[in-house]
Amino acid sequence: LDAVVQASSRMTPGPCFLAISGSLTEHPVGSQEWTQQVSELKSVLARLRPNVRVVLSAEIPATQIGIDAYKQECGDDYFSFWVGPFLYVVLNSALHFGEGLDGDMVVAQREQAAWLEQQIFMAQATAKHTYVFSAQPLFVSDPSEASGTAATTLEMMQAAYVSGILSAGESSSVGVLGSKKEVFGERDLHSIRTASLAAGEAKVRLAQVREVDLLEHKCFKLADLPTNFMQYHPLE
Repeated sequence: LDAVVQASSRMTPGPCFLAISGSLTEHPVGSQEWTQQVSELKSVLARLRPNVRVVLSAEIPATQIGIDAYKQECGDDYFSFWVGPFLYVVLNSALHFGEGLDGDMVVAQREQAAWLEQQIFMAQATAKHTYVFSAQPLFVSDPSEASGTAATTLEMMQAAYVSGILSAGESSSVGVLGSKKEVFGERDLHSIRTASLAAGEAKVRLAQVREVDLLEHKCFKLADLPTNFMQYHPLE
């Protein structure tokens, strides 16, 4: 991660935000070891340029204790933000993947689902594109992989014309859920997965907005990250 931060400081212009997805540490959320490693993570991220936002889409256990511990150290477990005409929505993936939840977690799952529905359908009138961050992908290559709550969430995103789901995984890949082509303006939904920095050869996915208001993205080996976005389009 330190190398990613250093590389981002050499980019011209600098990135709008740095998104980190998946497991933040190798220890259980809320443990003393987890808290210590999160503190170290914050120290590394503090070296980012002041105007670069950090977006965390972390794996969080589907327990009230786990969510509370995460929120105390890292902030909200789900939220949204805008960059220009693009809406980005960050989910607590434990809630939309959790099956057989009970008690407070059932309530939390319903609250996130209602909030997500409000966010993405309101965005249809104002956002050029909507992208969703999830620590786990709703599907990797075949949309039929999704089941239960994840399948319901995927159907909702397709109906709201969400352009992509960005997540972490053991390897990098892009899957596609085609639009129903029933209404003008519908678009394909891409499942964009990026391999963990700890998974073999470290890779980073860069994304940039082109003149046509499309988000283009490409994975790079950490050592090959481009720095000059002014003279050419490094994602071509």
